[in-house]
Amino acid sequence: YLNDIQKMFYSAAAFNPTYPNHRDEQTGGWNGVTNASQITNPLAWLEVKDDDSNAHFNTHLKFTVNLNRYLKFSAFGSYTYNVIDNSQYLPTTVWAHGQAYKGERKMEDILGNIMLSYSNSWGKHQLDALGLAEAQKNILTGFYTTVTNFSTDKFGYNNLQAGAVRLWEGTNSYYEDPRLSSFLGRANYNLMERYLLTVTARYDGSSKFSKNHKFAFFPSAALAWRLSEENFMKDIDWLSNLKLRASIGQTGNQSISPYQTFARLGTSGPIFGDGKDIGFGLSSMANDDLKWETTTQTDIGVDFGFFSNRLNIGFDYYWKQTRDLLYNATLPPSSGYSSMLRNLGRIDNKGFEISINTINMKGKVNWTTNLNITSNKSIVKDLGSDVYGNKIQRIDAPIGGGNWFPLFVGKAPFQLYGYEIEGIYQTDEEARLNGEATKKAGDYRYKDTDGKAGITTGDKTIIANTQPKFTFGLTNIINWNNFELSFLLIGSVGGDIVNEFNKSITNIGGTWNIRKDVWENHWTPENPNAKYARASVATKDYLAFGDPSSVWVENGSYLRFKDIKLAYTLPSQWFAGSRKPNISVYLSGQNLITITSYSHYDPEASWTSSAVNGWDRGVYPSAKSFTLGLQVKF
Repeated sequence: YLNDIQKMFYSAAAFNPTYPNHRDEQTGGWNGVTNASQITNPLAWLEVKDDDSNAHFNTHLKFTVNLNRYLKFSAFGSYTYNVIDNSQYLPTTVWAHGQAYKGERKMEDILGNIMLSYSNSWGKHQLDALGLAEAQKNILTGFYTTVTNFSTDKFGYNNLQAGAVRLWEGTNSYYEDPRLSSFLGRANYNLMERYLLTVTARYDGSSKFSKNHKFAFFPSAALAWRLSEENFMKDIDWLSNLKLRASIGQTGNQSISPYQTFARLGTSGPIFGDGKDIGFGLSSMANDDLKWETTTQTDIGVDFGFFSNRLNIGFDYYWKQTRDLLYNATLPPSSGYSSMLRNLGRIDNKGFEISINTINMKGKVNWTTNLNITSNKSIVKDLGSDVYGNKIQRIDAPIGGGNWFPLFVGKAPFQLYGYEIEGIYQTDEEARLNGEATKKAGDYRYKDTDGKAGITTGDKTIIANTQPKFTFGLTNIINWNNFELSFLLIGSVGGDIVNEFNKSITNIGGTWNIRKDVWENHWTPENPNAKYARASVATKDYLAFGDPSSVWVENGSYLRFKDIKLAYTLPSQWFAGSRKPNISVYLSGQNLITITSYSHYDPEASWTSSAVNGWDRGVYPSAKSFTLGLQVKF
């Protein structure tokens, strides 16, 4: 895709509203159209023709045979084919001289496995076991090309040769064929329905890693003890279930692009004389030590059931350690390369999960409630060492987002890094004394965090915590006669949202749209206690084009009525015959009510192109919708 997928939505909020909502009568084009900026005329962008076609095919075959009363053999195979065609044309009213793009991406997935399973019970014992071998191959192929300088918009993307210029960087083709082999063994043992043991071992091999590290071993084990089945617990009538659980296990991550272990060649287009030639050169270093990223998780839990299981409570505490993280690490300039994908460091995740299920009413009216509460905290424990053996304390830009979300040892990962605002300067002299001589009265005052003279890059600090204290979901289902009412509430408590819109829509620089409350509460000599900075072109420059500041950060807590549904099932006596249909009519609504102090559209918004949670940079909000439906079952 040629354009930023957020461009339309971001522009609709931030574009200067004083431009006319129609084409220029003299030029026939739209005013305020920009190609490079994220903010452009949203009405012009509506004229972009962007079409996708998707063809999907999937087939599978499974064969099962019972060898005897204990053993079962099965074989499974599947083939998936998917092809996506994307065609796009930006007319001359949007993009100078027009621009066309056509691309195709094909994906094939071939999967096959064989499994032998065993199941037997004798006396007080139950044993289930299986062994599995599996192989998977993905084939990814595609191409795209971009053409500009069209003399007319009539052809759109259907006549690429009508464009005079084919962009060097806009044409490419690729082929990838990563493969994965897995061997799995698992055994479940049950003694008297009281003592439960599960042991799993898997051995996975990925073509994405170096020849000495393609395969890795990932074991796991889980224990459970049903205390409520013990004789010494039988006399406790109000306790219907008590179960203790503990588990430990490892999993692997191979979510990287293929061929990262090789020294790869890149193309360039040097110009010699009157023509442009094609050249090849090394674009990355080989890494023979690249291996699986491994997560070890320990979990302990307890389940309670009270009053014939009318009240059930489950509690889990977990601790995850992820080692050998797959990140791009900076290389010294002497290497000739800027970075290389490496295994480094460790990130820990600790948290708990609570589930509460209740049967509130039982009889003519049935009412059940389910509540789930989750809390998770992440921290970077280690980032490895550089090529000189020195401990790395920070990694810049391990993901999308420039250096806005670096990793720091001892801190939560992927948090906004910038300047903390501690007020507004009331005089020019105050700004000068704080080391910001270019700022004036009415500008934001950046906090001096390093204690050194002046405001420098050394004063940047972590200014957001996007990890909520906890999140929750509450479901209620009420049945009366043939009616059923159900609703789901979700929410988040604590945790910040990085609202990138604020660099534009709180910025009174005369370029973009601003919120009404910003204009009404911006600094002037008559309003010195304002919340927002003065109206100034200078303010626009350091807010929008400088490093992030805490003006981007907002409280992300919210409560949302995610889903509500009322259904009525037609009485069965209305229908004749032995095989009566089950017919229900329902009305449902999604995302109807949201309670939050977040100033933008959706507190659930998070940019999916990045690993950063809670980063709102123009994500489409969750839609409010109503559905009227009819469900028929036979």
